[in-house]
Amino acid sequence: MAQYDQEEQWQILQLAHRYALAVDSRDAALLAECFAPEIEVIGPGFALTESVAEAIIAGLKARYVWTQHNLSNPLYRVSGAEASGVINCVAHHIEEHQGSYRMRSWHIRYHDRLRQLDGVWRLCQRRLDVGYESVLPAAAIPQ
Repeated sequence: MAQYDQEEQWQILQLAHRYALAVDSRDAALLAECFAPEIEVIGPGFALTESVAEAIIAGLKARYVWTQHNLSNPLYRVSGAEASGVINCVAHHIEEHQGSYRMRSWHIRYHDRLRQLDGVWRLCQRRLDVGYESVLPAAAIPQ
């Protein structure tokens, strides 16, 4: 029977945060640790099933100067060593555009399927349901 165990929820939430940190820091090794061997990431206009971590990081590096993924409202249902659920995300993507910067924000609902492997939760499938996108001018902050 499916349940909402606090410890399991915490571990799954940590997985979601590791995913966001890996993406934002462009860390393909950390991102790969988030995935089960049969990972599938599906979004608007794409479906990744091979070399997923590398493909995600390469795509981000090629297109965006900086990203920040903010997570909210997680709810996962655990049944044994499998889980499924949803977590919301506002993902800000800073890109150069015609000599200036702009922020492209995606308002996403991640629909996830997970599996526990060797006691660690990993994503088997992540489907991005992008509700809307906003694009605004942005200014780089000098480092």
